[in-house]
Amino acid sequence: MSVTEILQVQKCVSASDPLGPNRKKASKRTLFVHGIPTNHNIAGLETRSEPRNHERKLGNLNANGTMKQLAESAPERPAAGLLTTGHPTPEHSTPEHSTPEHSTPEHSTPEHSRPGHSTTGRPSKGRPPTGLLVSARSVDEARLVLQHDNVWLDLKEPSAGSLGRPSIETIEDFLSLTHSNPAPSSIAAGELVQWADELSTTLAAKLPPHCFIKFGLSNAKPDWVDTLAQIGKTLHRRQQMILVHYADWQAAQCPDWIQTLRTAEMLDCRYVLVDTYDKSNGGLLDHLSIERLESMIQIANAKNLAVALAGSLQANQLGSLMNVGAAWLGFRGAVCENQERTSTLCKNKLQSLCSEFTNHVMSDHHSRNES
Repeated sequence: MSVTEILQVQKCVSASDPLGPNRKKASKRTLFVHGIPTNHNIAGLETRSEPRNHERKLGNLNANGTMKQLAESAPERPAAGLLTTGHPTPEHSTPEHSTPEHSTPEHSTPEHSRPGHSTTGRPSKGRPPTGLLVSARSVDEARLVLQHDNVWLDLKEPSAGSLGRPSIETIEDFLSLTHSNPAPSSIAAGELVQWADELSTTLAAKLPPHCFIKFGLSNAKPDWVDTLAQIGKTLHRRQQMILVHYADWQAAQCPDWIQTLRTAEMLDCRYVLVDTYDKSNGGLLDHLSIERLESMIQIANAKNLAVALAGSLQANQLGSLMNVGAAWLGFRGAVCENQERTSTLCKNKLQSLCSEFTNHVMSDHHSRNES
């Protein structure tokens, strides 16, 4: 099944822009952080400030979603950066370089095309700090997370699977809670294969511009790209979609990493998430080594996609994960009672994780200044 011209020229300033019609367009020299010009506050998250003057067209995709042809006439968008966590942003953006279409995670990306990356093992000055994401399952838990600054708030129902979709009632309460908070948040939509058409009206269309929606791609149907394209039309911005690649992708029967990245790029997404599908079969680092994750992130960054990591992550893994280039590290079980993701979020564990995370960020910041 083919997809034709699903990517339209997007206006630089949407009707939903809270900054109003007088927002000035960002110049090509503007530094973008997570797709946002650094001279705009987080309230501007819902708009893209860089002009796009051409259409981007998709080639045909086969039943597995593998791209046969991509006609790309649009100018490259600014490299996907990382949202700052209270520390200074880099003074200059990293030059963009493209990755050959035949590249795979096994192929290393040339050093000059790795945004803000250093092979010395020390953090690069060009890479902003990694952010912290915490998943809540209720409004009460969400309130606990919101007590901590610079934490991406995510909503999911852990008992319904890796990317369990909460009830519509819980989602509505969540949106009411976060409506006046311009910080980014996200909601798990479940597996794309379970998506019902009516959810485009009852869920997708109701999301404010600063709220993202995550889709698992397990057991993907032949028309999965078309389905995502249709959902994107109901959102304020297509960039609100986050595609989820499972580290145990063969067990999940989902598209591989390159297929996922190509689709995310074509749909104009800003983020992709790497998670685990079978929570009883180990965490992220049981499936992917640090070196493998670093290579995967390099390829994604070369396509101007930022990567979030999740999958039964633990606080004692922060030292290893902070320097792989991920935009966000996502936690759930580590901040729950008895380390069980389906248990209640524990206030003390959350505080401990946030404190430890801050310490790592500060250490990373000091290392940059010294390098």
